[in-house]
Amino acid sequence: VLGGEIDQRRLGKALPNMMKALQGLEPEVQSRFCEGVAHSLLPHMEELSQLSMGCHKKDKGKGKGKEGKQLKRSKLDYGANANQKPFSEGGGLRKFLLRLRALQEAGSMTSETLASMLVAWIPSLARIAERRSEQLKDLAQNGLNPPLQKMLAIIQEQAATTPHLKRYAAVLAKV
Repeated sequence: VLGGEIDQRRLGKALPNMMKALQGLEPEVQSRFCEGVAHSLLPHMEELSQLSMGCHKKDKGKGKGKEGKQLKRSKLDYGANANQKPFSEGGGLRKFLLRLRALQEAGSMTSETLASMLVAWIPSLARIAERRSEQLKDLAQNGLNPPLQKMLAIIQEQAATTPHLKRYAAVLAKV
């Protein structure tokens, strides 16, 4: 599905546009989409949770400031209280990947958990895809690594079966 020469312009636009379209769909459709993606992604979570895509924060000095204090307060307890905490308070890609890793290390990663997390993070992931469209173009130009190719193929396959996302699936299939 995703092979050959990658058109970096398409990837840089198709993924953010698809995420925006997904965000505008009804919650039931979003849930079905995320459940399908989660079910297919779960066997690949070990390698996908290691993706960084350059999302490390730059050092802003010695103090943590307001952002550091909020991050400290918002750390989730994935132990016995995992069902009592929300999965998302918004945030960047680094925060999303850290939460994926924490769930995986705690042995709490199920397709239902991942689907819930994806649904909660749709707005943030849409913003991340939009902000990182240039980075997606560069990644495509330099060649996508196998885990990222697999993730995009899974998203494309699920979009192909989701009403109102089929046109994005067609574009991603050409990427």
